[in-house]
Amino acid sequence: MFPFKRGLLIVDTITKGILVVDAENMISLAHTDERTWRYPIQNVVRATLIALERVANRYHTDVQWRIAAFAFPRLNQENTRHTRDAAIRTLNISLQMETWGYMVPTVNQKKDAADEMITRMALAFLEYWRIKVCILATQDSGRHFTQFIKAALKQAKNIHLVGHTYVPEALSSLGNFHQSLLGEEIAQILEQEKPPAHPRTATVPRKNFIRDLRIFLKNPYARIDSEHRRWIEQVFICIEKFTQGSWNGTFSELLHGVKAQWQGPAPPQEEFREMIGILTNIPELFRAKSILNYENNPDFIDGLREALAPSPSEQERP
Repeated sequence: MFPFKRGLLIVDTITKGILVVDAENMISLAHTDERTWRYPIQNVVRATLIALERVANRYHTDVQWRIAAFAFPRLNQENTRHTRDAAIRTLNISLQMETWGYMVPTVNQKKDAADEMITRMALAFLEYWRIKVCILATQDSGRHFTQFIKAALKQAKNIHLVGHTYVPEALSSLGNFHQSLLGEEIAQILEQEKPPAHPRTATVPRKNFIRDLRIFLKNPYARIDSEHRRWIEQVFICIEKFTQGSWNGTFSELLHGVKAQWQGPAPPQEEFREMIGILTNIPELFRAKSILNYENNPDFIDGLREALAPSPSEQERP
């Protein structure tokens, strides 16, 4: 029987759903945010989980399952201390999330292993007819998430996308979804707490993007930072969009044209400029005389795309 209040019928608008969190991505973004990086990781994790619960409450979602996953290296006596310490930190985060009701399976460390796990689990839970909503928290636009959203839509499920500072266009373009951003809310939650007892006073370690770019250009299959690889992938896409296969002009025009095509976070301005400078010195891409001429070498571009593409084993659908 529905409850009544002052003669009016009160209809329960709570919808059952699941919360799927790309924890490796979201927690890393929160912990390196300039507004929050001084806080201990456990504080940042807690603030992130609080913010996610608030998203569910604002959209009247009764969360039935909370899903996350982490990839761990295969530990042995040959591991470096850095590898072991990183594994322990990851284990502590996963245990902390379990106390919040998350299912946090672990997988062996390989490209997109955690993404594949959480999307497989989520699709299994979405088969329950009572589940109507999936809140997906990630700023990663990888193929596992695009395939997952398409599969969820085929099951007539509603999707709510959550990012840290933005929602990837590759995901948002798949439908008319509700969207939320957590960055500001996480910062506010932490600011309302007592200052950290032992704040991180050192400057945030700056990852060397230009070094990774040079490594990639020498060996496209070399292991580099995943965010740097996404930037490298995007810059070739932006160059193709701007030049449209045939272009000549100045370095400044190229710099601003590529930047105008960019989606989401980009390298710092100086590194962005240096990246474009490096690429203009690649003869397969540009011939530099008084002006730059885009070479549009299909074999060279196809080779880079092949290097950036997932391996055949990773292309198997869940």
